[in-house]
Amino acid sequence: MINRVSKNKLVERISQRVLYIILGITVLVFMGFYLLGYDTPFVDDASFKAPLLTDGVLVWMYILIVFALIIMLYSLYNSIRSVKIEGKVVNGIPKRKITILVIVGMLVVLLLTFLFGTTTSMQINGEMFTDKFWLQAADMFVNTILVMLLVSIGAVIFGATRYRRSRRKV
Repeated sequence: MINRVSKNKLVERISQRVLYIILGITVLVFMGFYLLGYDTPFVDDASFKAPLLTDGVLVWMYILIVFALIIMLYSLYNSIRSVKIEGKVVNGIPKRKITILVIVGMLVVLLLTFLFGTTTSMQINGEMFTDKFWLQAADMFVNTILVMLLVSIGAVIFGATRYRRSRRKV
């Protein structure tokens, strides 16, 4: 028991440090972006700004996205593997059903938001974007984020009201 507690504290300490490092780098990147050459005019059209460190912000964003995708795939792999190893029900909780429901639910939301996504051309910074697949894919991600935010807000409200109801019974 003591070993498990110390292991959990170690994991918590490592995750806190990783969070602080990522936040620190993000703050430095955005401070550099806004404080160093932010008002540099765009070469082709002086009415637009072309900050010097735009590439730095984009590279940092790509690094974070790749890192998040790796962590997501690793977590998905561990969830599927642990459900197969540990069994269907753990401590009265239907672990396998919950895992399958979450994975299938996410795939259904992604598919539906892609199918219902708009393919209307968009004009951004004077340039027309007409590639129907990428317009639909971008719409899919935006709408999936909105759906997942609504689901998470609903889960928090349900959990809070359930907690209050259980406290009243005691």
